[in-house]
Amino acid sequence: MTTPPCVKTSLSSPASPQNIWNALSKKEQLSQWYGPPNVQVFVASMDFKESGGTLLNMNMPNGHSMWEKWSYTKIIHLHSIAFDSMLTDEKGLLPIKSEPMPAELSSLITLSHQQNHTQILLESQVKNPTPESLQFFQQNLKAMTQAWDGALQKLNDLAK
Repeated sequence: MTTPPCVKTSLSSPASPQNIWNALSKKEQLSQWYGPPNVQVFVASMDFKESGGTLLNMNMPNGHSMWEKWSYTKIIHLHSIAFDSMLTDEKGLLPIKSEPMPAELSSLITLSHQQNHTQILLESQVKNPTPESLQFFQQNLKAMTQAWDGALQKLNDLAK
């Protein structure tokens, strides 16, 4: 059995773990760093706790709008955030299936403090994959990694 593809990227930040954590866990800060370049993000709701969730809207430069829901599965204060994400309707109730895109992703953000910097590690992979969603994910792995690299850089700039 082969290992499923995974977005894996990291960034070393001079920001404190607390400042990074605030950027990850506070509604007003999340909207400032999350998403690809030139995409305006609006966080409609955020209940940052295990079994809680975040509902956000991404407005693309071409006028297209997408709603995304995060469901937090495990949170260890100042250390890690595990969450599942999916495209949904504007209320976060109905999943939007857009074949061959994966219906849901599982992601983990881990922070580690090392002397005078904070290491941020992001890992994301398809949850309950189909052969088509795995192929789509694999074909778009580079673009998704670049998007997360850009988002982590924006997070770093905000948290400094």
